[in-house]
Amino acid sequence: MRIRCTKITRWNIYFNYFYTACFLMYSLMMGSIKTFGILYAELLNTFHGGAGNTASIGSTCIFIQSMLGPLANALSMRYSFRKVTFLGGIFMSLGFLISAFTENMQMLYFSYSFLIGLGYGLTYVPCTTILNFYFDKHRALANGIVFAGSGIGGFALPFLYRFLLDNYGLHGAMIVLSGVMLNCCISALLFRQPLELSQKISSNITAKDPDLKQSNHTSSSNSSGLCHKCLSLRNTLKVLFTFRWSLFKRPAFALITLAYALACTGYDSNFYIIPALVERKGFGPGAVALSMSIIGIFEVFARVFFGWFVDRKVLSAHILFFISISISGVSSLCVPFLHNLELMYCYSAIVGIFTGSLHTFLPTILVNTVGLDNLPAALGLLTVFLAVASGIGQPSLGWLTDLTGTWDASNFTVGAILLISAFIVLSVDRCMKNGGDKTEEKETVEIGMNPESPHEKDPMLMNGISKTEEMPV
Repeated sequence: MRIRCTKITRWNIYFNYFYTACFLMYSLMMGSIKTFGILYAELLNTFHGGAGNTASIGSTCIFIQSMLGPLANALSMRYSFRKVTFLGGIFMSLGFLISAFTENMQMLYFSYSFLIGLGYGLTYVPCTTILNFYFDKHRALANGIVFAGSGIGGFALPFLYRFLLDNYGLHGAMIVLSGVMLNCCISALLFRQPLELSQKISSNITAKDPDLKQSNHTSSSNSSGLCHKCLSLRNTLKVLFTFRWSLFKRPAFALITLAYALACTGYDSNFYIIPALVERKGFGPGAVALSMSIIGIFEVFARVFFGWFVDRKVLSAHILFFISISISGVSSLCVPFLHNLELMYCYSAIVGIFTGSLHTFLPTILVNTVGLDNLPAALGLLTVFLAVASGIGQPSLGWLTDLTGTWDASNFTVGAILLISAFIVLSVDRCMKNGGDKTEEKETVEIGMNPESPHEKDPMLMNGISKTEEMPV
């Protein structure tokens, strides 16, 4: 009994550091994504590239981030979440540093869109995925608290960006932000690989591909370590990528993917539209920073509250998604009729409370749809479609503004796609309750994961955290 208490105490100490690391990484990464709207206005005034072309810098960055989701999770399960997210922090810092010395907008497509997008991609999905292996009973609340880091970042970074831009200019601000992003590397050092995940993936690769067994025998006899590593990586990626498309055999997952692609396009567009709209109405750069910070601070409380409320099981995550995104869609339709600053602040609060809560529902909705064992694959696959939606949607809204000369058409478009997303998720909820999404159990076995989840048997998992004994550092 004394030994067990020591292990739990040591785990609790590590857990506090791990959870703080997830929170800090998510705050910096998502906060900087959201605050691109302030850089967007600065880039418009500096390079005069047009609303659509300038918006495509940020949308391309998000496109690359989302497209890297499957690869980032595959590499994380092969080489560890720590190494992959650490590398992502390096790329983010390097991207901001090179952007500081860029004199034309075209170069920003490499330094900002590509390098920073690469860094975002190697940190976002792994940071979101690893958290869910540590929780079962309180998964939604745990995700809500970490996702609230996005709100903290969205609240604090606009003021930091504004201060840096006012005092050091665009290029000086980029240098300072390069150093700030290195904190993601510090957070990554506190990640540890979930034991059950590493064991299952490793045994699955060896069992499914006889070439790897032969490689193990050959490398032990002729010391061909490099060939063994290359073949091991090839088979890892092969196993991780081949099964994920089969998730689309589940109609519920396909519809959830479509709904989230639409909802995230509408959500992300606010970080372009609100700063530009507030500035165009003549309220000044201070009002822009405050509008973005209002979104962030309300997100903090909303994501924690909705995470707690989902765990109470009063309403399903699907219904809460429907209510939140419907309110967001209707509000977006009303934006063209808001002509004073106080109402714009109210709209920012609505975005923070309701639109900003959609990420809190995502892990719970996906686990209910495809199961925990399929969560890494589902998250990776979903981010690919988020990339496509972002790459098409956000520049299109900017070009629509260039064409019409006003943001009204963009706001109407955002409101429409948010409402469509809400009703798709509602229809999925109705179908699942009526037994409309039958899933074959053999699909779970096919991808090499145990269909008999250990989370139903382990008392520590039922209490909300995962086992850490013998977990590799």
